[in-house]
Amino acid sequence: MSSPEDLRHITESTLHSLIADESLKFRILQKAASAEQMDKSRRKKLIPVFCTVLAVLLIAAVSLNSIQAVPASGPGVLNSFTAGGADAVSPLPEDFSPDSVLSVEMELRGKTTDPDQCNALAQLILHQSVPADLEDPVSCGKLIITTSEGTTYVYGISEPYLIDPNNQCWSCPAFFSEFNNMNK
Repeated sequence: MSSPEDLRHITESTLHSLIADESLKFRILQKAASAEQMDKSRRKKLIPVFCTVLAVLLIAAVSLNSIQAVPASGPGVLNSFTAGGADAVSPLPEDFSPDSVLSVEMELRGKTTDPDQCNALAQLILHQSVPADLEDPVSCGKLIITTSEGTTYVYGISEPYLIDPNNQCWSCPAFFSEFNNMNK
């Protein structure tokens, strides 16, 4: 490192005896003065930005303080659904047609092949069945529904419940009552 006394000698040897004339000196002074003005104008621009940020924060704080909390006096609402999803509205498939039923049979209880009775029983299963929550469904027999397309639907039964092949339970007391009335 060089000492300050040697600075003039080092500058002359590095710049190879270049000398600044009056116009270069003027330009250097002008740039220095404009840099001070730029610094002042930057500070002037920061003030409105800072004030705007403060105003937004103040408005947010006031609006958040005006929001009222939900009172804890009422009971909470619990949304629940049964396994199988919200789209499962019947133990029978979506495209099932009650008019196509040829027979409805419950093991050890009887069988009906009357088209009107079969249609009525299928309508009850379609429209009166609701999902039921049974921890461990155990069937005591079978319900067999045969259609004209050759499809057979088999369900476990434990009155008043139908248990589909996926082990989902459906409560349908109206079906069991009607079936018992038809087979007396």
